[in-house]
Amino acid sequence: MAFPSLLPALKPSRHPWQRQRVMLNLLAFSLPLLILALNGQLQQAAMFGLGVFYTLLLDMGEKRLHRLENMALGIAALCLGFAIGLLASQQNAAVWWLGLVGFVVLGYAFNGGMALEMLLRYIGIGYLLGKAPVLFPLDSLPPVLYGACWTMAVSILFAPRRHNPTPLPAAPFWRHDLRVGLEGRFAGPAFGITLALAVTASMGIATTLHLLNPALVGIATLLVLRPDHERTLLLLWQRFCGVSVASLIALLAFKLFHDPMPYTWLAFVACLLLPLAFSCGMAWFSLCNTFVLMMLLGILGLHGHGAIRMLEFRVLDTLLGSISAGLAGWLLLTLVHRRKPA
Repeated sequence: MAFPSLLPALKPSRHPWQRQRVMLNLLAFSLPLLILALNGQLQQAAMFGLGVFYTLLLDMGEKRLHRLENMALGIAALCLGFAIGLLASQQNAAVWWLGLVGFVVLGYAFNGGMALEMLLRYIGIGYLLGKAPVLFPLDSLPPVLYGACWTMAVSILFAPRRHNPTPLPAAPFWRHDLRVGLEGRFAGPAFGITLALAVTASMGIATTLHLLNPALVGIATLLVLRPDHERTLLLLWQRFCGVSVASLIALLAFKLFHDPMPYTWLAFVACLLLPLAFSCGMAWFSLCNTFVLMMLLGILGLHGHGAIRMLEFRVLDTLLGSISAGLAGWLLLTLVHRRKPA
């Protein structure tokens, strides 16, 4: 197995990017965030921004209906996973085992295509956040759904001419991916079991070490582990570098500013750069989206020593999750090679 070259993997790609999506991000995310913050509704602004952010990532498809399906099903998947995770967090053994089996099924259905994989990962992310909740009260979550609904409405009305955010020849659509997977492209049970064990191990290590939020370690593993081990190594390297640099920039912002409005303006600008960052590659996209999320936490009031501690844990979460994914991928590769006939 050849290891990917590390430094070339961080160089910006020369893929085309859609400038129309900058206008979409401005209308859906940046302007509402700024208006809410200027009116003193800081918590609502940050939670609304989270809903918009996670919905924009699902906005792909050649037709309005395809885009709406991808977004609506993605948010529904996130909510479903979160609800199951909440049940599992209440020491419900049956639901815990259901969650473990669910990750096996999620991993089995990987490799069909980008849109379907996003839906599957959203189920897993929701479950992990629900099982080890972020420190947000449940009554603060409705603005997240408002942000998601707002994004779907703006996206469908705005409908930029080129709304495929990737250099793929065809825009991702979950139903097409499902058909491709059912024709034999799914990753299969071995990868499903590997994914479930890797995520469980990540959560267990994070809980043992008393990290700030064990869910983030499991999410890091879920985001980078792929059936192709070389691809896993490449993604974990790119993601770790992007998250680390974003954390350093966020640390500088938290040191310089102690008022929510600068964080609002920084999130405003960073979200406009997301389409360009996406076209440059995973390292740049991880840098940009991590920084947006950090600034949303700043708007919620996180700064000073609490911000520094959160950033330290964020880098550690990504490192541990990436290591778990790398080891799991190596184990899967080893088992596959042993099963091959001589």
